[in-house]
Amino acid sequence: GKADEAAGRTFEVLLNEPHCDVCTTADKDFLGANSRIQSRMVSLIDSAQASVDVAQFTFSRKPIEQALKDAHSRGVRVRVTMDKGQDKSGSVATRLKDAGLDVVFVQGNQPANENGHAGLQHAKYMIVDGNILATGSNNWSSTGISFNEENTIVVNGGQDDPLIAAFQCHWNAMRESNLQGATACNTGAVRFSPGAGPRKLIRDEIRAAERSIDVLMHHLTFGSLVKELRKAAERGVRVRLIVNAADRAEHMKGEFKALI
Repeated sequence: GKADEAAGRTFEVLLNEPHCDVCTTADKDFLGANSRIQSRMVSLIDSAQASVDVAQFTFSRKPIEQALKDAHSRGVRVRVTMDKGQDKSGSVATRLKDAGLDVVFVQGNQPANENGHAGLQHAKYMIVDGNILATGSNNWSSTGISFNEENTIVVNGGQDDPLIAAFQCHWNAMRESNLQGATACNTGAVRFSPGAGPRKLIRDEIRAAERSIDVLMHHLTFGSLVKELRKAAERGVRVRLIVNAADRAEHMKGEFKALI
């Protein structure tokens, strides 16, 4: 839009191209080696002059691992924030830490009771030199780079780009284990969890829709958002959803019944 053009901001969209229904190990190896997302992440890291800040949930791709090590070797400040689950022998994150890179493992919010689920460091993005952001759905894993349906958006802005600054704010909060500090990083354009900010932003966009809403989602369990989709359909908006087949059961009850 005009605001992006005025800020000199550009967007590059990268998608996985699986080319197989039931992927074999050989398929996965081929797709990983020829991944546009992987090659672009390596080129961004190779282009870094001063800093690379990474947030990942899980990480296993050796070409990206090597690119981070090479950047560290040439004097780039490389910092990595990983989910606590990756703090184990043999993981890429521990190898990076053993190689002298600045790696921190983050533990998410803890459940209020024994039946609850602990939070995750589930964010997946990278900030290069403070002016390039790569963010999207995929982990840097064998499946996330190969045969999953995934996306990465590369945002090239300036040093004062408020969108990239918001992600840097969020990265810093995670780094300090200030999980609730994510809320302070919210802007009109981007919201972070923990917190209700992301859900409210999606709700407002659904309510503002006039012609069409297309949803591609692994899990969609917020009944309040499904209700908003139903209300949009009732007012004449074309609403289409694609959800994960393996999770069909969770999309066939509650508000989903009314939507269907």
